[in-house]
Order: sequence, then structure tokens, then C-alpha cells
Amino acid sequence: MLLDRRDSRLISLTGAGGSGKTRLALEAARQVAGSYANGVALVELAPIRDPSLVVPTIAHVLETDDDPALEALEALVAAIAPKELLLVIDNAEHVLDAAPVFVDLLARAPRVTLLVTSRSVLHVSGEHVFAVSPLDEAEAIELFVQRARRMDPSFDRSDANEADIRAICRRVDGLPLAIELAAARIRTLPLPVLRDRLAENLTLLRSGPRDLPARQQTLRETVNWSVDLLTDPERQALARLAVFPAGATLEAAEAVCEADVDMLEALGDRSLVTREDVLDVPRFGMLETIREHALELLGSERSSVERTMAMHLADLVDEVELETRSSTQALSKLDPEIDNLRAALDGCDASGEVELGLRIAGGLWRYWWVRGAAREGLQRIESALAGESQVMSERAQALQGGAGLAWSLGDFNRAKELAREAVLVATAAGSLWDEMAAYTVLGSVANNEGDLGSARRHHQRSMALAELQGLEPTAQKLNLGLVALDSGEYEDAEALFEEVLASHRRSGNVRVRLSRS
Repeated sequence: MLLDRRDSRLISLTGAGGSGKTRLALEAARQVAGSYANGVALVELAPIRDPSLVVPTIAHVLETDDDPALEALEALVAAIAPKELLLVIDNAEHVLDAAPVFVDLLARAPRVTLLVTSRSVLHVSGEHVFAVSPLDEAEAIELFVQRARRMDPSFDRSDANEADIRAICRRVDGLPLAIELAAARIRTLPLPVLRDRLAENLTLLRSGPRDLPARQQTLRETVNWSVDLLTDPERQALARLAVFPAGATLEAAEAVCEADVDMLEALGDRSLVTREDVLDVPRFGMLETIREHALELLGSERSSVERTMAMHLADLVDEVELETRSSTQALSKLDPEIDNLRAALDGCDASGEVELGLRIAGGLWRYWWVRGAAREGLQRIESALAGESQVMSERAQALQGGAGLAWSLGDFNRAKELAREAVLVATAAGSLWDEMAAYTVLGSVANNEGDLGSARRHHQRSMALAELQGLEPTAQKLNLGLVALDSGEYEDAEALFEEVLASHRRSGNVRVRLSRS
């Protein structure tokens, strides 16, 4: 424990509102109180707003003499310098301008230790920051059960209600305050109803214990307390960042939210934004309890910010789609973004952004296929295709992608419908790639249906289009080899397969093997 080390004399417990900082500080102080000759004192700063009142507030709690001949800090130092004391300073985030006073106090009172709770890092010399994280799942469930039993002594944890309890704890991000507010509803609402209501929104979490400060009696007030301390640009950046349900990369935060590194660091210092490294790329997000409130701050700006996010993601999808024409490894770039992409597609459907929705849905077809989510991908593409679009190239891509997904699902009739339309639209748009891909689907469907003549003609057309673009027609040769094999033309099939293997060896793709489903 940091408090056991006398070289750690300024310890900041930081974390989101409701994460249990005060409770942890008080419990830690209780455990070490006996090792401080003059004990422990709790100084609550929440009621004050003026940083200049921090020293008088500490002095009042310690009942030091008010010497009119001395400045407030001088009088406080004179009173506590000889003492061995642990001061618990609770809720310092709104009086951060007073933080240098803590350093001065410690320098002149060598046996005093400060344990400070704050939603923001103090950023002063000698500070040891301990981030208070939300409870893990097991701890959250245990706290919920304990608090629920206080409300209803007959409540018990069982196999029948385990899933509901777990879902509730996850919904509130494992925040102790939110868990207690949720458990307080157990006398009124059955667990399944409580779970479903919380899934819709968190406004149910009101009416906390009356002995708590007003800012902690509802989850909304707890979040409001933190948000109210932000500058206008910080509040705007937080609100915009909330449109990313899966968090944002630094590039996305800069492009969509006008949040640079300094802004993100400031929001992180205030425990409103979290950072997680995914594939060695930092991502910035927030607890869902904070995100839901932050979204409300957007107001009428929300639709335009969501569109900007969708456009940013569409650029990423375009980039990855081009890369995956030669290798599917680039699809890993989309894995951390998939929930953001789903939100973008939902937003395009809701707002009638047909072209943008087509661009994203069509560009994702290979992702859905490779990741084993062809059914969802086809549904997304069908939804986007239902709108009127004037951009033929994007429609062609969505059509041929949807055709491939329908074929992979065994829906050959729908695959043919989409592929035939894709050929027409791609030809009109001059999109050779999409026309080539559509003929590949038509050939594969024909082969599955036993129409080997049509299958060969479609695959040959696809190969001609590949060569017209200067592409290596490896996939087309493989498909033609399968047609030859099914036609009993074994020598032709073997020759085509040898060409396919040679092509993969030249490109270094030596792990490719032929498989038939």
C-alpha cells in the first residue's frame, strides 16, 4: 500500500464519478490510522467553490487556532508541522488551483501525509496517482447482491438470476454508486424488468441515499458534477467523442471531435475518457454511463457529428477494401471499429444518407464474409440498397458484395439477382472490378447448380476483366479449374491448379491449399 511508504506523502485517488474513491480512501485510512501518532482527519472540499478557501477549510476541520498575525497557510503550518497526521482530502477536482498549497504544506510539515480523492489528476510535484478502476465483474456482482439484500432480505443470488445480475452490473460499468442505485430498485422492480429498463437508459438510477451529498444521489448528478468542471471546448470534445461507441483513434478524435492529444489528456486526467491500446494503436473512449450523458450534450449537433464520423469511417473502409483485394490481413484494422461501423450504418439508415450507407456497407462485404457474419452483412447491404442512389459505382460494389454473401449463405436465387444487377450497374459505371466480381459470383452459382457451361463462360469473362485491369487472374483460374474438375476434364483442371499454386508461390503465399465445401 502506498500509505505504508513514507516517501509517498501525496497520494491522489483518481477515477470517474461513482467509482468509489471516497470509500476506498476512508477504508485505507482506517487500516493505517494506528500508524499515525496524531491520527486521521477527513476534509471534505465538495461544499466550497473558491480555491482560496481550501486552507481555511482544512484549518477548520483540524480546529487550529486562528492567529490574526499570520496568513492562513502560515497559521496552518505552525499548527500541524510538529504532528504526525494523515489528512484525507475528499473531492479536490473543482479546486485544482489550490493543489500547489498541498505541496507547500507537505514541504513544511514533514510528518504529514495527504490522501486526496479527485476526478482529476492534480499535476503537482511529488504526486503519486492511483487510478481507481470500476469493479471487476465478480466484485460488482457481490456488491449488488449485498445491497439488494439490504433492500429485500429475501433476495438471494441463484443460477436463475445470475445472468440478470451480471447484465445489470455490466450495463452500469461496474461503478459502485450505479450498482447501489440499481440495487435500491429491487424492492419495486423484478430483476428482469430492472435489467430491461436499464438497457433502455440509465435515468432509472435516481433517489440514492439521503445521507450522500446531492451530487451523488443520482448517477446523472454524479456525471454532471464532472462535466460542469470542463471548459466549453473540453465539453464539446467529450460530447463529440461520445458518438463513437467503441472509442476512437487519435486520428478519428482529431478529425471528428476536434480533440487533439492535449484535449484528450485533459479529459483523461478528469477521469471522463479512458485509453486502451488495441493492436498497438491507442483508442480513446468512455464508460457507457458517461457516454450516455455526453451524447445528450450534443443536442442538435448530434446528426452532423454522426455524419462526420460516418464519413471518416467510410474513408477507412475504402482504404481497407483496396488493400484486401490482394490480402485479407488488412481486415484486422476494422475489428476495433466494427461497433462504430454498425452505429454509422444505423445512423445512415435513420437519416437517409443513402450514398454514404452504400459506401460503408458495400465496402464491408469482404469483412462480413471472412469474419463469419455473412448474414448480418447481407442484411446491411440489402438495407442500404433499398434507398435511391445516384452514385452507380457504390451501388455496383454493394450489389456484387451482397451477391457474394448471398452465395456463401446458399441463397443462389438471390445471389443471381444481385449479381446480374451488379453487372448492369458496374458496366454503366465503368467499374471493371465490380463487374469482374459479379461474373465470379454468377459462375460460382452456375457451378453449384450443375450448369457447367454457364459457369465456364462466366469465369472466363471474369478472367478477361481481370487481365484488362492488369491483374493476376489467380482466383479465376482456380474457379475454372473447379469447373474442369467437375466436368471430368482432369488434365485441364490439374494444369489450372498448377498455375494457381505457382502464382501463390511467386507472391509468397505458400500456405494456400485447395479445399472443397
